[in-house]
Amino acid sequence: MGFPALFPRVSIKVISIDRINNCEIISIMSAAQIIREIEALPPDEKDTVVKFAVLLGPRQPLSPSALGSLATQLAGEPDDAKAALLTEEIITGFYGNPSHA
Repeated sequence: MGFPALFPRVSIKVISIDRINNCEIISIMSAAQIIREIEALPPDEKDTVVKFAVLLGPRQPLSPSALGSLATQLAGEPDDAKAALLTEEIITGFYGNPSHA
């Protein structure tokens, strides 16, 4: 399963759902709140979020050596979610974003 299947491109609002005494409390999070949540993550999870954020920005195609380095990382990655991120990074790095293709 590739990266797009894990994160379909849909427009959603980020919400937080907390359970207090079996009641759900839903609140919309601001960008500042999301950033604070990301800052509080353990380093490996924060790294995954940073890589995902980089994928969202405009990208030029990567050099052959950079693509090779990503392919080497992918070959040794046992975690399916991280492998999906690396796969998407390789695809985007090969083609660039549509605005740069």
